[in-house]
Amino acid sequence: MAEVTKDEYENHNEESLKLKRSKTRWSLFPWEQLQEAGDVFTVGAKKYLDNGWKQCDTELYNDAICRHLMAYMSGEQKDSESGFDHLSHIIANALILRWKNEQITE
Repeated sequence: MAEVTKDEYENHNEESLKLKRSKTRWSLFPWEQLQEAGDVFTVGAKKYLDNGWKQCDTELYNDAICRHLMAYMSGEQKDSESGFDHLSHIIANALILRWKNEQITE
């Protein structure tokens, strides 16, 4: 087996780093905070329908984000109905809007 030179080793490491930097770095993501946004979806599915959010008007989610943001800005941490953090509701609604916007552009 041929030995790898120092230059070959350094070039390989540099290329590996470039490739690593170009990929999504999921290890940087705050998964714990996303968990509660997932719980918001679960409560919504129990209250309404699984994936029922796909059929609702975008305006509904714009309004919901505003309501939860206003409650949060007023110092209210948790939603009184679900018990989840208002920011988790904002994240869930933002994900829905992001999905809906992609459907419009496709």
